[in-house]
Amino acid sequence: MIGYNIAMKVSVLVATRNRARLLKHCLHSLQNQTTPPLEIVVVDNDSTDDTRTVCDGFKQTLPIVYQKERRVGLPFSRNRSLQFARGDLWAFIDDDCIANPEWLKQILAHFQQYPQTVGVIGITLNACPINISSCVEYVYYLRWLDNHVADVHDVGKLSSGFCIDFKNAAFRASFIKQFRFSTNAPYGDVGDEDVEIGYRLYRASQNIYYNPNIRVTHRYSTTIQRLFVRNFWNGYANQVLYRTHGLNVRTFKPKFPTNQSALVKHKVPSAVSYKIIRTIYPLFSRFGRLYALTNTKKLSIPKRT
Repeated sequence: MIGYNIAMKVSVLVATRNRARLLKHCLHSLQNQTTPPLEIVVVDNDSTDDTRTVCDGFKQTLPIVYQKERRVGLPFSRNRSLQFARGDLWAFIDDDCIANPEWLKQILAHFQQYPQTVGVIGITLNACPINISSCVEYVYYLRWLDNHVADVHDVGKLSSGFCIDFKNAAFRASFIKQFRFSTNAPYGDVGDEDVEIGYRLYRASQNIYYNPNIRVTHRYSTTIQRLFVRNFWNGYANQVLYRTHGLNVRTFKPKFPTNQSALVKHKVPSAVSYKIIRTIYPLFSRFGRLYALTNTKKLSIPKRT
């Protein structure tokens, strides 16, 4: 395995759709990196807002490669980005994420320290720590992550590919260019395309790591409606994934992290409403699974907006 060297270059891959304002913040964070990327491949998933204008506004300060993908769906966008990346490492970030100024530096440092690595995921922090809905979704993200890594505070190998999250991940080009995101199921806005390809990536190589020094912040659901709707469709997609690929994400029984506050640097709300929402939140995923079981026709999950 070829290790890190000072000439190693990173391509940043961003898929976006009708999120011009959020994309602007994301690109600004990439502009402020202490280690600059080789290129930033932005795939515009048939947006109808000012996405193209935002990208053009950064062309003087960022090496942006703008591409249009007419087929609506995150897997289509990500697959298109894989066609144009030229770097030794391919780093993925979502359009509603903000990269820590040392995000790319930490990615390169990881591959230097652990040259056997084919891929690494980082920690995706909560951009809205005082929002109750956002905190509920975030604490379940931590719960899921904690179930798939030995220690959320330390670098280590993943125990499965189910927690590979392309909001904050990097892979050797020589490894990931062999793969494509599945477009066979209507994964839409629920992220199970990550679960499906993560399973295949991990099956190909278990040298995939978690590194808490690789950090971005993310806008988790900020309204109760979006929180519950996303989890409903997440449950639906889990069932579709099981039916079409035989992958059962429920094999893993998530547990709440025991010392999460030291990692996330803020405490979740103590309000009664937070506790109630956190308790009923998993029910919507179960309703989604039941809906998938009782409806034999192919349904269309809402697309990312």
